[in-house]
Amino acid sequence: MGSAVREFTGIHTMIRGLVHLMDTSLSKARPGNSDQMRVVAELALFAVAGTRFHHQGEDTQYWPAVIANGADAAAFDSLSAEHHELDPLLDNMDRASKSLKAEPTDSRAFEALRQDFGPYRDHVLEHLNNEEPIFFPLLDKFGSTDTSVGALTSP
Repeated sequence: MGSAVREFTGIHTMIRGLVHLMDTSLSKARPGNSDQMRVVAELALFAVAGTRFHHQGEDTQYWPAVIANGADAAAFDSLSAEHHELDPLLDNMDRASKSLKAEPTDSRAFEALRQDFGPYRDHVLEHLNNEEPIFFPLLDKFGSTDTSVGALTSP
């Protein structure tokens, strides 16, 4: 396993951990506790920003670099479609998180975030499980000589 695959494995492990932390936070949170609701909202906003950053980096840097080195672009079609399906889920979570942050005592805002989190959680976890067996072997095979993530995307 090349260093880029190890780095992506670590990143995906962190994403799974964040999703688990968010799931636990939402299940144990007490609506009406404004301090706790602000923390939950901030955690959700972090999840949205981190997920967007990661998948946009894959779309614009990592996957094109692997394709430029010889991987079949069609191998990424289903993964790209999953990224596009994720965008509205992220938009919903972002909107609900901002609403909860602005009105931390509004139980409807908390419930909206909890409802929007479920589809996000399910999609992200399924996507990671789909992506790793496709992308990781291609990354190992078509990564640069120095297969760290930074070297893969450097000019």
